Amino acid sequence: GGTPEKAMLLAKEALMEPIDIHDLVARGPSNRAEELRLELFDKVNALGIGAQGLGGLTTVLDVKVKDHPTHAANKPVAVIPNCTATRHVHFELDGSGPAEFAPPDLDDWPDIGFELEGDVRRVDLDTVTRADLAEWRAGETLLLSGKLLTGRDAAHKRLVDMIDRGEPLPVDFRGRFIYYVGPVDPVRDEVVGPAGPTTATRMDKFSRAMLEQAGVIGMIGKGERGHECIDAIRDNGAVSLIAVGGAAYLVSKAIVQARRLAFDAAAVDRLRPLRRRNGRRRLSRRGRRKCRWIKENGVLAEQSAARPGRFDEEGQEWLRNRLCGRYADDIAIRAARTEHAELDFGQVERPVEAVAGKRCLGR
Repeated sequence: GGTPEKAMLLAKEALMEPIDIHDLVARGPSNRAEELRLELFDKVNALGIGAQGLGGLTTVLDVKVKDHPTHAANKPVAVIPNCTATRHVHFELDGSGPAEFAPPDLDDWPDIGFELEGDVRRVDLDTVTRADLAEWRAGETLLLSGKLLTGRDAAHKRLVDMIDRGEPLPVDFRGRFIYYVGPVDPVRDEVVGPAGPTTATRMDKFSRAMLEQAGVIGMIGKGERGHECIDAIRDNGAVSLIAVGGAAYLVSKAIVQARRLAFDAAAVDRLRPLRRRNGRRRLSRRGRRKCRWIKENGVLAEQSAARPGRFDEEGQEWLRNRLCGRYADDIAIRAARTEHAELDFGQVERPVEAVAGKRCLGR
């Protein structure tokens, strides 16, 4: 309703409203806007797309509908999707002192366990070959150990520009995997900060050059790939893996070493080697077969870490501090930087809890 500008303003305002769809379901709709909320909520979730397209019962957590008077010939509609990791708090400053917030109680969310299925494939990234990739099948769950390179679109552009100019690359990419992540700087005894995947489609236009000329055989990111990338994967017998987002902190706990290999610290991306152990990934694309929808009912369980267990007291305190904004300035500084890196995932001695599967990390 209203003008196009007013419609967009209403959509932005809707993003700040609490997630209360289940309260609406319980009491029932009282007007047409609320009826439309329930209708869209049910129909979208019935599609079975699930988190990040991996399949499941929950695709949206809530649907908001706001309207405004408008001319019959206008009828503007604005739609804004909001990440499920939405985190914000409402408060007022009245001059009486600083705003204080009680830490969230982790017991408000159910415990979610993590057990490996019997068909999990363990992969050593230091020894995997292109011939090994031919045995993988779309939809398999992989546990990765060893070294992999990391970088995002800015680093990819610099690498492809170097290839186009005939310049030698700073790292030998032949037979290597690259993880689309920009790990933030570590805090205290961390090896790296949260190291969740970024959207893989941003690297699609660079993929053919990286596969054919640089020699990369595997890519790891979030979400699906575009047609041009799928063709490049098929032509080169490579693979693309899906790393489930929402568990960036837990992923970082499986990284035992990280160092910068190329590009200065002021660059948009840096190149690092990372060593990891038992990092969980799903095969989404391979050279001879297209991806199928990965249908699972346990969507929240898919947000779990590569290892089972529970957060220790230190981990719980870290999480509460991050959620309450105690390190807000630190987060803002670190989130403004992205990295191109190689990760080293080794054995995690401290057990961790699959808290990313809980709604405490989002809504």
